[in-house]
Amino acid sequence: MSDWFTWIENESLRETFSALLGGEKLSEADAIKAVSDLATEGEGHIKRLVGDSFYRKYFPTDRVGPPWDDDKPIGWVDHYTAGVSARGTLRWFSSQKRDTPLTSSSHYVMSRRGVIATVVNPLKSVAWHARKTSYTHIGVEHVNAGLLSKSGTKILYMEQHPYPLDRVPHVQEVYGELWEPYLSTQVVNNIALKRLLICALPTLLQKNFVDHEMVDPTRKKDCGPLWPLANLNRLVFSWKPIKGFDSLEPTVMAKNVVALFNSEAEDLLA
Repeated sequence: MSDWFTWIENESLRETFSALLGGEKLSEADAIKAVSDLATEGEGHIKRLVGDSFYRKYFPTDRVGPPWDDDKPIGWVDHYTAGVSARGTLRWFSSQKRDTPLTSSSHYVMSRRGVIATVVNPLKSVAWHARKTSYTHIGVEHVNAGLLSKSGTKILYMEQHPYPLDRVPHVQEVYGELWEPYLSTQVVNNIALKRLLICALPTLLQKNFVDHEMVDPTRKKDCGPLWPLANLNRLVFSWKPIKGFDSLEPTVMAKNVVALFNSEAEDLLA
């Protein structure tokens, strides 16, 4: 299962992620250390994505909220970025000044390859990711264009930007709407990351693991119908070794993962 975590350069951290996917629980102290190691690991990935000069100028980000209250965080919010690249998302969450007064941020940004970049340390501070739950929930942004639209023969994301042509064949229609699917790398790394934070933060409760639409349904649609939230969280908290993913290549689109969740969920468990 370590093949899912080849993006992690720290060998000990890579082994920890593999162990988590395999169902191994960590002590709180070991989990806290791994969260810190992941933040250090993420610095290198962010630098490569945004460039050294941009990183030196705008990171660490100033889009950080206050420290958690003693009994927080209690939950987790999955998001999609409504964009197509981790680089663009990280630049948006940086300290770079912009026209909008919004101060949105996230604890983590996960690329399409499953690479996890720590933007705001979830052990320390609030991040501005969901209006109603930022003070109580960890926020994780998955790079995904989300809901798409059509203009003539073109597919757009955010209703105005051309969607990458190489991804068009994988677009899926659900109830008359077009969506970008997630990659299996994102699903697997989401499971491992959630298990890590559950070990590090005993205040996190399964009933509070939601997506953005669930906490702000009048404004948000993420993570959309292609994110298998309920079954994914069931697998996270089952702590059973996940075996079925071994047969999936990291580039397989998540619709295959969704099919496994829906029809053969028990086959994913040891």
